[in-house]
Amino acid sequence: MAQIGAGLHNEGLRTFVEAVAFARLQRGMLLSEIANAQHRAGLTEEAAATFGEALSATISDDEKAKEFRLTSLIGTIAQNDPLRALVAARPSLRLRLLEAVQAIPDRLDRAAALSVIARALPN
Repeated sequence: MAQIGAGLHNEGLRTFVEAVAFARLQRGMLLSEIANAQHRAGLTEEAAATFGEALSATISDDEKAKEFRLTSLIGTIAQNDPLRALVAARPSLRLRLLEAVQAIPDRLDRAAALSVIARALPN
């Protein structure tokens, strides 16, 4: 029975690896969806890494769409209760969120994003 469970787990990991490879071609928002699924599946380390990759991909987007996508992605990560724990537990993800905030050109939008992140962090 344990072998069946391990086989299913390995198959799930392979599926996520393939999905992430495809999502890299599609950019940040799809990576965010995959990271969310990884987190729900209990793959915390992988989810943190994929969220970080989603933020990096979005930071490098063209200027027109960047601000909206970054604020949306930051909100998705920081305003979702289960993901708040992920942000709190992963310093690398917190740093990536701050890098994303720095890439937001508008001062007020940048301040709003920082506020969202601050509310997600433990006291």
